Amino acid sequence: MSIIFGVRDFEEARKHAEREGFSAGPEVGLIGSEPWADRFSVLRETSLSEICGINLVLGQVEPKY
Repeated sequence: MSIIFGVRDFEEARKHAEREGFSAGPEVGLIGSEPWADRFSVLRETSLSEICGINLVLGQVEPKY
């Protein structure tokens, strides 16, 4: 199970989480060939440390309008 926290500024949120003692995994984002890539202007996620079996994720997701 994962809980995704939507953030406005991915870099700042990741730095804040690391200052609070979380370890962040590699960034996952659009590479451009995904079938849904044209629907988003920004799609960035990273997994944080697991707590009680729950995977915490930071995500900056901005759809194109």
